[in-house]
Amino acid sequence: MNKMLNKIKTPIYTLLGLSIIAGLIWLCYKIFKMTLAASDNVQAAIFAGAATIIASTIVVVVSRYYESKREREAAHRDKKIELYDKFLSKLFEIFLGGNEKKQKPEELVPFLREVQRQLILWAGPETIKAYAEWHKELTTTPSQPHAKQMIKMIDFFLALRKDLGHSNSGIEQSHIARFMLKNSDFFMQKYHENPNITMTEIARLEEESRLTSESKNQAKTK
Repeated sequence: MNKMLNKIKTPIYTLLGLSIIAGLIWLCYKIFKMTLAASDNVQAAIFAGAATIIASTIVVVVSRYYESKREREAAHRDKKIELYDKFLSKLFEIFLGGNEKKQKPEELVPFLREVQRQLILWAGPETIKAYAEWHKELTTTPSQPHAKQMIKMIDFFLALRKDLGHSNSGIEQSHIARFMLKNSDFFMQKYHENPNITMTEIARLEEESRLTSESKNQAKTK
């Protein structure tokens, strides 16, 4: 209902604004004709009164314009929140769901195809750019998941936050990675060493590191 009312209000406010502008032009024309035929004192009074009326009218029109703009932006932001929440819910379901519900990352691409139309309609420029970079990594690289896909997804998350008006000051990729990965510090280290490393290789190196650490601990206890 609110969305329908907003759609009705917008053309009404536009017509009202145009009508007020036309009225101002007509009023200025009438005042100008009256001023030419009046004495100096009368001219001064007419100019003073006209200036007050015109200034007041301009203030009302401008205030109404910005109020209408804020209403549209609020409705737009609500739509973004709904869309982005849907994105995040699905992504966290894929990456962090329980064993009985957890889905494969490969299922992410069909999901993105379903909702990217809404992204084009509602997302800001930087969000669309971040999504395009992430989608490129998902669709043009080998089928085996790799670290760069995760990094591009994190960049997309940051773009979503910015699009909703949040500041990303002080937030690094490693901070967001902690929400998605158990050993995010190890992941970030291996990514910086080799941006093209696969998630399988990272898991193998992490296991080797764990086994090496356990061996050293056992040697110290003997």
